[in-house]
Amino acid sequence: MPPTIVWAVVAYVGILWLFKRLRNALASPLSSLKDTGQEHRTRDAAHRNLGLVIRIAPQELSVNCIENGVSTIYSGGFEKATWYENFLNYGHPFMFSMTRATPHSERKQLSEIIQTAVWKRFLPQVRAWAREGTSVNIHQEYKAYGMDCTSAYFFGLGNGTNFIVDQKEKGLLRSFELGTSGLFWLAEAPRITTWMSRIGIRLVPDVIFQSYQVMEDLCSKMSMDAKSTVSETPTKRNSHASSSHTSRSHPTVYGQLRLKLEEANTEPQTLDGIIAAEILDHLQAGHKASGITLTYLTCELSRNPEIRTMLRNELETLQTLDLSAAQLIDDLPVLDAVLMETMRLYPGIIGPFPRVVPSKGARLGDFAHIPAGTTVSASVYSLHRNPSVFREPEEWRPERWIEASEEAKKEMYRWFWVFGSGGRMCISNHLAIRMMKTLVIAVYSEFDTSIEGKMTEQVDGLMGFPKGHQMYLRFHRLDTSVKLMV
Repeated sequence: MPPTIVWAVVAYVGILWLFKRLRNALASPLSSLKDTGQEHRTRDAAHRNLGLVIRIAPQELSVNCIENGVSTIYSGGFEKATWYENFLNYGHPFMFSMTRATPHSERKQLSEIIQTAVWKRFLPQVRAWAREGTSVNIHQEYKAYGMDCTSAYFFGLGNGTNFIVDQKEKGLLRSFELGTSGLFWLAEAPRITTWMSRIGIRLVPDVIFQSYQVMEDLCSKMSMDAKSTVSETPTKRNSHASSSHTSRSHPTVYGQLRLKLEEANTEPQTLDGIIAAEILDHLQAGHKASGITLTYLTCELSRNPEIRTMLRNELETLQTLDLSAAQLIDDLPVLDAVLMETMRLYPGIIGPFPRVVPSKGARLGDFAHIPAGTTVSASVYSLHRNPSVFREPEEWRPERWIEASEEAKKEMYRWFWVFGSGGRMCISNHLAIRMMKTLVIAVYSEFDTSIEGKMTEQVDGLMGFPKGHQMYLRFHRLDTSVKLMV
């Protein structure tokens, strides 16, 4: 068959395929929902007008309820949608859910990590900013803090990053920003993206792929360093380390994951790549989500002096607080309310998180027969703005978590979804809460804060970072500081 006829047939089939997809997309009543910068706001408005379960594409539903909704989808064995297959680190999917460390080793490890990151790295920086009157892009600094804590949690302090102090290393955060900036084309239209690149049209710029390579190289280095630490015998390790090096640098979580994969008979030649792929996913989510939360938390405290005063009064009653004791930190109601309300209104990872209805079908909302294969998802943005659960949902009101009755508080916790739910919920939520609370205590025991200019609006996308990845604050040293035991 002549080549011209072959190409004509290929072009004809391609045009038919594209026409079918465009027809289906344009037929959806919410065809303009994605990649408009208004996805979650549009979805939320649609739920308010149309109900708890709405159709947002020919084979896709959005759900905004707990019973016969989130609890069914995310705790009922619904598999992840093919959308996730477009997120590969080192060419590997994220295969395993990592378990937590044992309580004793976890407490010891977290205390070492957070004490180092807060008192030895972050607070000296804040003191310098306050002394010099520097206006700081605090979002970048909080992401650096999040990366240092998260990488140390997985790889050990001796193998993790030091973005807080090392300005050159901190510059790598830009690669993490760029590396996920092509998500729409890669996740929503992977085939079109590939085909267009073959004819010289790059929908995703090369710099994004280069940035992703930088991310993978960094994680690979830390992973190999952790592997060396795990493989060292106590005798060898002690021969060239200080007496504190063993506990401070031992990568407990990395070691657990490696052991779990080895017990699952993972092919030795793929083991290192799978481990690095799994941990890179957590590094990305961990440092970005905590950075976003801390950014908006301190901005809201900066413009709400009455809440800031309540928090400071709470800290002043705890001058002998030992910040290595997690339970004492958790027993601070104002601090807890400030963090909960910030995560409610400004979730770091907004979603949606698509799943697929299993072969038996499902009941969602008032619809009893949702067919198998339908994509379903929920959005943190909408769940956290249910006015029947959270009065004045667009307002930052930490007092709602203090003043609510036990029944009302239980309902708010039921709808609180920032860490997900079910077997695949965030496994590092305990780390995130502990590191954020500790930093807030440390900062507001010594300083007040003020916003430089206006508070930057949160991006309406998968990640809710401030537009331009920027938010500027100034730190002002208090006349009297709370003395804390660390």
